[in-house]
Amino acid sequence: MNSVEIDGRTYELLERHQPSERNHVRIYSDDTGFVRVGPAGIIDANLRIHKHLEAEGFPVPRILREGNIGDEKYFIEESLGIKILRLQFADELRESGRISRQSFEAFLKVVEKFLVAQAKTIGPKDEGAFLAGMHVARLCEELPAYASKIRARASDSLGSLSEFPFVLSHGDFSPSNLFPKGIIDFEDSLSAPFGYDAVCALTTCEWFPESSDLEFPINPYHFTSEQKAEYLTMCDEVAKKNGFPKISPKLQDFDYFRAVWLTEGMGEWPKAQAQRYERFIMQYLK
Repeated sequence: MNSVEIDGRTYELLERHQPSERNHVRIYSDDTGFVRVGPAGIIDANLRIHKHLEAEGFPVPRILREGNIGDEKYFIEESLGIKILRLQFADELRESGRISRQSFEAFLKVVEKFLVAQAKTIGPKDEGAFLAGMHVARLCEELPAYASKIRARASDSLGSLSEFPFVLSHGDFSPSNLFPKGIIDFEDSLSAPFGYDAVCALTTCEWFPESSDLEFPINPYHFTSEQKAEYLTMCDEVAKKNGFPKISPKLQDFDYFRAVWLTEGMGEWPKAQAQRYERFIMQYLK
């Protein structure tokens, strides 16, 4: 369905959220909120996660309503704004050559709120589940000639991060899922070392080229060295207040796992896949 109607309001399907083998939830929107529709079991699981996040103090949108559409379930969450921070950053860079101070401060503020809440969610340390969630084994299957190096680097990086507690992770924490008012799309959530999400939000943009003939449109943005330093200082301060090690000295170990997650599963876009493979191999396996 390209649209759904609930209580007289029509919500249009977001193209980037067509159902797939990995995600059977469809997302529709209008100017007031977003509707997530899918199998009852998946929607119930999403609702449980969302309500848990609210209870823990994460800056997530309010749930406005939940119910049934045919044999599926849905819930409506409030809109956090018109433009995600990724698009806001890209627009500002295109117009002025720099992410504005106002937008960058909004980014710092929402990430800090997330990290403060995240620090309270310490749970069991399941390294095997984390490696599975990062798709390390899948990337080994895609790049069999490099499989031993991929596994060895994963083991080394995980060992380097052993002092960090495992916490509730967003799973895809980047400006693509951030608004100045909060965070969306926790469908990939998992347990991960504290600091993983913080680094994801900083380095994800580096895995998208400034200009390319890739199969999908990109809106490139980048942070200045000063912005990166200010961001990492904020992250390190949150870690210190909670008795955790600094995040910044382990930047490359955290980014390795983000790189694996971003590199695997790109077969639908062969040009982008080739670009990611080349970047990943040169940066982490040579």
